[in-house]
Amino acid sequence: MSKDRVSLAQLKFTSRKGLTLIELMVTLSISSLLVSLILPAVQSIRKSARDSECRNHLRQLALASHNYQDQFGVFPTGSRPMTQLLPSVEQVAMFRDLSSVPSLDVAIYLCPAEAFQVVGSGRTSYLVNEGCAFQKHQFPAGYNGATKWLPSGKQGTRPSEFVDGLSQTAMWSERKLVPAIGTFSQSDAARDATRYLWYISATHPGPTGYDAFVSDCLIGRTGVMPGLLLTEYDFHRTDYGYNHVVIPNRPGCYNASTAAELYVRDHAEHAVTATSFHSGHVNCALADASVRSVNDQINAAIWSAVGTRNGREAANLE
Repeated sequence: MSKDRVSLAQLKFTSRKGLTLIELMVTLSISSLLVSLILPAVQSIRKSARDSECRNHLRQLALASHNYQDQFGVFPTGSRPMTQLLPSVEQVAMFRDLSSVPSLDVAIYLCPAEAFQVVGSGRTSYLVNEGCAFQKHQFPAGYNGATKWLPSGKQGTRPSEFVDGLSQTAMWSERKLVPAIGTFSQSDAARDATRYLWYISATHPGPTGYDAFVSDCLIGRTGVMPGLLLTEYDFHRTDYGYNHVVIPNRPGCYNASTAAELYVRDHAEHAVTATSFHSGHVNCALADASVRSVNDQINAAIWSAVGTRNGREAANLE
């Protein structure tokens, strides 16, 4: 009789070693809930870290620009400014042998949030501010941003030329990279229109056409021009900047409706927007080397004002 009782006790004990189906389902449910709570927090932390690193890159570029100005009396020109800054960002060897540029990357020239980072491509996520384009400020009198254009070519600006103040004028900001020309597709442009420059329904020349051009760029885009994508080249061949014609994180536009019109127009006549992967904003380094996160819903007049060094406008990004 006692043997039977022991056997039954042992049997009961053995049956309690595993989890019941209900216990397993409860455990899995709790685990799934924890993952759903933790994962967004982890992703948010990673995004914040990439955003912080991007701002640090821009700060280093602005400080390097001041170092350049200390040596040469002017800030870098709009013609290959990243190449000019190589010695100031601890890339002296690369500067001495520019043939190596297409196959080498400079870490601070790339935003860590950029999706089209091709290792060994020498590309850059950052462009210099060229102002508000000729339509509003009488090109070819000169770009009115952190760089200027003269009949002899693009030239650097002196601190004294920032009439609005160094702390009131943008110097560097971000622009998304695009695939190489050979990998361009209309479907990619449809997924992310802000990577590209688009044709508009009509050309709007001269200062009087400025407002119409901006409006057409926002609502009258017709198609991209894959032959002149802006950031498919390495930084040594980057001979252009971004401008403040259209507010950030919007598609940019050519001031042309056809390829024939495009090829006779100057780069300064287009809207090259600041764009980024950061949620709701782009990062921008001002000429005093401070860095701001600029809301992509910023008032257009304020964005235009911070884009000019001599427009005598009040600009407050705080």
